[in-house]
Amino acid sequence: MKRSLRYLILFLFLLGIFVPALPSVTAKAEIRLNQSTKSIYVGKYGKLRIVDTETAAGDSYTVTWSSSDRDIVKVSQKGTIKGIAAGTATVTATLKHVPPSDPDVTSDSWHTMVLTCTVTVKPRFYTKDTYTTKTLNVSGDTWTWIPFYFLGAANEKDLDLFCQISDESMIPGGSGTYVSWKWGDWYGKYKNCRRLYLKGKAEGEIRVNVRNSVTNEVINLKATVHAPEEKVTSEKVSFNTNWTYAGNSKIHSGTSTLYHAAPASSKGITVCINAGHGTSGGTSYQTLCHPDGSPKIVSGSTSAGSTYATAIAVGRTFSNGTPERDATLSLALLLKDRLLNAGYDVLMIRETDDVQLDNIARTLMANNYADCHIALHYDSTKSDKGAFFLSVPNVASYRNMEPVKSHWQEHNALGRAVISGMQDSGIKIFGNGEMPMDLTQTSYSTVPSIDLEVGDGGSDISKAAQTKLADGILAGIRNYYP
Repeated sequence: MKRSLRYLILFLFLLGIFVPALPSVTAKAEIRLNQSTKSIYVGKYGKLRIVDTETAAGDSYTVTWSSSDRDIVKVSQKGTIKGIAAGTATVTATLKHVPPSDPDVTSDSWHTMVLTCTVTVKPRFYTKDTYTTKTLNVSGDTWTWIPFYFLGAANEKDLDLFCQISDESMIPGGSGTYVSWKWGDWYGKYKNCRRLYLKGKAEGEIRVNVRNSVTNEVINLKATVHAPEEKVTSEKVSFNTNWTYAGNSKIHSGTSTLYHAAPASSKGITVCINAGHGTSGGTSYQTLCHPDGSPKIVSGSTSAGSTYATAIAVGRTFSNGTPERDATLSLALLLKDRLLNAGYDVLMIRETDDVQLDNIARTLMANNYADCHIALHYDSTKSDKGAFFLSVPNVASYRNMEPVKSHWQEHNALGRAVISGMQDSGIKIFGNGEMPMDLTQTSYSTVPSIDLEVGDGGSDISKAAQTKLADGILAGIRNYYP
């Protein structure tokens, strides 16, 4: 019995020597691709990945991706696939598996695993998302086009695309006449596309269904038909030497621009925006302070008692080197846009660094082309004291002089309305918002007119600060012209 036991032990020992160890990789079926079949469209991308629930910790493998037909589908070494043309191809992931228990063996068949996915690439019929809605003019004078793409078909140019419109009464001539197709490339941006051309006839919304003849795919669009957009228009206006007081102007060869708001929103009110300064050579001429030749009564840039003033001053320079003419112009341009959007017509005295119009000429342009006149300036101080307007002094002789006599109450009312709007908009106001001064501007004005000092040499003249000023001035104008 003991001898038999010894023979059995010896037999098992010898069996262990001659029987090879089983490989450490088992259950290969647990290493697979996330999809065995996949469909994508031409020009689109997809992602394949390896699902591994079997490989032991510490094992590793490398993966090589390939496509059986790169003209149909391409694959990156990260498993990203892209549809190139309609058809079917096989994407293969080849795994080289090296268990740490046997690092020297790299070529035996059981260390290699091949995983496959059958990829079907479909033709793609589409239009850009940004073209799923269109706006057409009701007048039908302009074609509106929409690009359609059909990728992956051999006969793209011969493809029949069918268009159905929900209400053909809104398209002149219906789909037979005013809907057309063209094939081609445009601008280097729209490659290999068919253009659908539409025109409008009656206002409303229509649905456009486009179907391709190969896959019967349908794209549903919407088109809104409305009246042609009304736009801002403009015209150049000039000084007229026959105007009242025109003989007192010394510089008046320049032109200004009169902007008309869109008719649908127009209030029928024209606001003159006069960006202060900006006339080269303006200091070389003197003009009468008052139209009747009487002396100035309040001292300012021109001393009290003077009968003549500089035709137009240069203005001050801000600490950052910006001349006042540039600061007033940038503010004027911001204000112009807001006024036009609000429905006011705008007379822009200047929109460039230089306009050959002195203070009298600018005032007379406002008198004859506008309903009110707002000149923009920054005061000569540097304390950031806030905004104010120059009101008409309470001096009997001055208030009895024409045209001041007939209009001084309008000037002051406009100024107070504008200051109130600016204050409500959170803009800093100096004192009670007004300072008396007999200006050349108000001395010649026959429409409500103010010199508006929006700040001084210490004020912020950034775009953000001027945008706030423009909004405040607009609020003040709305106070005066609701």
